[in-house]
Amino acid sequence: MALGAASIEQDKPFRQAFSIVTAALIVGLDSIGFAVALAALMFSGQLATGLATGITAVLASSIVLSLTVGTFSQLRTNMAGAQDIGVAILAVTLVSAVAGLAPDARVPTAFAIIAASTLATGILLFTIGALGAGRFVRYFPLEVLAGFMAATGFLLLMGGVAMVAHVDADFTGMLQVRRMEQFVPLTTALLLAALIYFAMTHFRKPFLLLGILLCAIGLFHLWRQVAGVSMMEATANNWLPQVPDVTGISLAFPTLLNGVDWDAVTSATPTIASVAAISLFAALLNISAIEFATGHDLNLDREMRIAGGANIMVTAVGGPPGYTDLASTLLLQKFGITKRGVGYCVAVVEFLGLWYAVTIAMSVPTFVAG
Repeated sequence: MALGAASIEQDKPFRQAFSIVTAALIVGLDSIGFAVALAALMFSGQLATGLATGITAVLASSIVLSLTVGTFSQLRTNMAGAQDIGVAILAVTLVSAVAGLAPDARVPTAFAIIAASTLATGILLFTIGALGAGRFVRYFPLEVLAGFMAATGFLLLMGGVAMVAHVDADFTGMLQVRRMEQFVPLTTALLLAALIYFAMTHFRKPFLLLGILLCAIGLFHLWRQVAGVSMMEATANNWLPQVPDVTGISLAFPTLLNGVDWDAVTSATPTIASVAAISLFAALLNISAIEFATGHDLNLDREMRIAGGANIMVTAVGGPPGYTDLASTLLLQKFGITKRGVGYCVAVVEFLGLWYAVTIAMSVPTFVAG
């Protein structure tokens, strides 16, 4: 009996290591796909030439957040990455913010606005944590927070419709969906969204979301091969995004700094402030939900300082703001992981994704990214 017990104890580290690697692979691949979707929302239409650099920026943001939160968070399995809340606001406002600028100034200015939003988010989160004010923000009326989240969801919907149907990312743009070539990909995207919602609601399996997305991409390219449609034709028909041919890792800064129109960045102050405020509340809600789900009481102010510091660092790569990711953190709990290390492994997967950002972006249909 003693020998058997010793064998079980020796097996635990191997089980933990296997769980960490498996979970990191799932979260990392999901993060890469999520980065493509977020970048596609922000860099469409007049900003489409910045898509490849945008994917790199989102992935770099998630790498910094994974390493920082994974190392310093009170909860060993706490995962963080770039989030869609701030991107929802940016996706709707970026195009209008740079519309009047010279073509070569639009993408650099868009990245500057994104970086300024992330810097404002980082400063706000860090300040709240440093002042010990996190507990007071928890008393913010739930109805107001719900209104914020509902509005953000609607902004994400408008951004998705704009990317799939190639219209403006606003309510007027949604009314411009009239042609059959717009309805077909939009209907496909809605059916895929309904499938994901049904599957995630009824089954809740770790591999499910990633599996559905990979199957959708695979079936699209199978149909393309059977129908004899080339990648170029699919791109021309807006089934695939238009991605500039960029080799290696394309970083926004310092390369694009000289092209920034700083007056336009200053004019975007309301957008920057809105992104920071909604990110603060979303971060607090996620941490509170993790406390409830895991039964761990976390030092909210410490978590705010960690997330704030990470966002300040993310500013250097021009990525969007991020914070604790509820779904990824709970996934690690389901795997029974109790040790640190997942954040490092996820960062490795995301780093590998940086080298294939352009290839990935060119292969993901717009109805999947949207």
